Amino acid sequence: MQSLRSKHGRDYPKVGGKTMDGEFLKYVLDQAGGVLIALLLILRIETKLDGLTSAVVQLSEAIKSPRG
Repeated sequence: MQSLRSKHGRDYPKVGGKTMDGEFLKYVLDQAGGVLIALLLILRIETKLDGLTSAVVQLSEAIKSPRG
């Protein structure tokens, strides 16, 4: 297996023409993108749940209050 020498003197094995550092960076960026998408979806769901909760509270108050 070939290896690449970095400017700091470390040897990195070549994997398909790419260094292990490049593969690791790609993996981390892919994971970060997935986490970002998950957070956006959670925030959207939370907003919709807040709206639903306030609607339920308004309906329950309308049922409890006497009609005049």
